[in-house]
Amino acid sequence: MNRDFKKKLKSFANYLKKNKTLIEITDFGAGSKKLGNIRTISQIYRTASCGKKYGKLLFAVTAHTQPAQILELGTNLGLGTVMMAEANSKAKITTVEGCKQTAEQAEKTFTFFKKQNQIKLVNAQFLDFLKSDNTLYDLIFIDGDHRSASLKSQLNELQKNIHSETLIILDDIRWNKDMFDAWKQIYTQERYHLALDYFRMGIIAKRSHQVKEHFTLRF
Repeated sequence: MNRDFKKKLKSFANYLKKNKTLIEITDFGAGSKKLGNIRTISQIYRTASCGKKYGKLLFAVTAHTQPAQILELGTNLGLGTVMMAEANSKAKITTVEGCKQTAEQAEKTFTFFKKQNQIKLVNAQFLDFLKSDNTLYDLIFIDGDHRSASLKSQLNELQKNIHSETLIILDDIRWNKDMFDAWKQIYTQERYHLALDYFRMGIIAKRSHQVKEHFTLRF
């Protein structure tokens, strides 16, 4: 990771930690376990997926695979999106966020890191977007709904958008029993031959040319 980018990322993270601006969250999924619909930016940042540890994982996967087309379902404040953009400056990234006010904050993040020309943000509910999208993606990051039924519907809809080598990263697979049961059902499906369990995040891929394998990795 570029030293200047790391420095800028740390500075922006400190800004978010102290930002007491209140916004109203519109949750279309399971919502927060602890927070109400009115939240400060700092509260949202503290519960974001792409903190120091798993942000590095998202960056590393993107840097290693160099995907040309990336889809993110659940933009939040946009830090994960920026990490993927930095890991591959040639990638075209589409990120979908259902909450309008959260999307507006993410746009500010993209502008701060000068990634606004690389990232297309869509303010829509996930399934509504997927039903009209036929783009073929190389990397997909799903983080937002936290309900097993919704996750399965999204994955079913995404079958037209993936090829054999597409990596699908699922966040919060141990969010609750419902999500963990979904994860176990998903990686055992015949259509996915590769599954990587990083405790908080799981990665699946069709990889139809290889023997079905599931790895649990220390990270």
